[in-house]
Amino acid sequence: MVISPGMLLTASEVRRLEADWAGGSGQSAASNRENGRNSSDCSEKSFRKRIALQLGATAAAMALFPEMKLTSLGTLPGIGEIGTGALAVPTTMLLTLGVMNAVRKIDSQYGLAGAVSLAAFGALGLLSWLNSAVLPMALSFASAGTVGLVMLIGRSRSGHSGFAPAVGDIAGFMLAVVTLSMPQATGGAVSPAVALTALALPLVNLVSVALGRVMNGHSPFTTDGYPGFAGTSHRILVSLSLVFPLLAIAAAVLEVSDAMLFISLAGLCVAYHAVSRRPDYNQGS
Repeated sequence: MVISPGMLLTASEVRRLEADWAGGSGQSAASNRENGRNSSDCSEKSFRKRIALQLGATAAAMALFPEMKLTSLGTLPGIGEIGTGALAVPTTMLLTLGVMNAVRKIDSQYGLAGAVSLAAFGALGLLSWLNSAVLPMALSFASAGTVGLVMLIGRSRSGHSGFAPAVGDIAGFMLAVVTLSMPQATGGAVSPAVALTALALPLVNLVSVALGRVMNGHSPFTTDGYPGFAGTSHRILVSLSLVFPLLAIAAAVLEVSDAMLFISLAGLCVAYHAVSRRPDYNQGS
């Protein structure tokens, strides 16, 4: 006999209960694995659907705004101008997807689509005005006004200026259109490197997240919640969302070389990723 609190069980009854418990645990584990697979499948389907929609929107934008197609990635010393040639369309589509998903990612993690979009639109609009580029200037200021209005409405209704996911996606799409239209619309006065510097914060975050996933043995396109800017205060991130557009304006006015900007952006990605992987960096987040 085995004495249990409040009851007496025979050895055979104990063995039967243990068998039932083990069977239930096995079923629970199997159920959890099945739920995980179903969740992964749903996430993958959602990702594919989103990419398909983004590609369709990009193709439509390229048809409406021919200036959006990147024919050059800039000029590097010793190499000269890097033309895209026959790869102009896929290059434009790839960069558009990158900008859209960078804004989407930083919004889902930190709710920063509003601050990032407003600051970037302001900088790109100013650069367009300085170079008499009417179309990107109109798109920038109109988009900035819309983003600001949405933020004010959100704050008045819910007490915060966060975006709904769909609004963040639209803001990212418009940022991609304006950013990639700038080089041709300004006659090369604003290079792709300058335009992308205005979006350095979400782009660095996206690259850091993708690198972290790859180094952890996962696909860079999975949705595993890799921390990105974890450990960095929200106030600092908001400040950086203003700093990088200002740097883009300064780079254009001072005619900083494309090589210097590309090297700086790449170095920023590597440096931040190296710091963010330190155990002590993420413990406080």
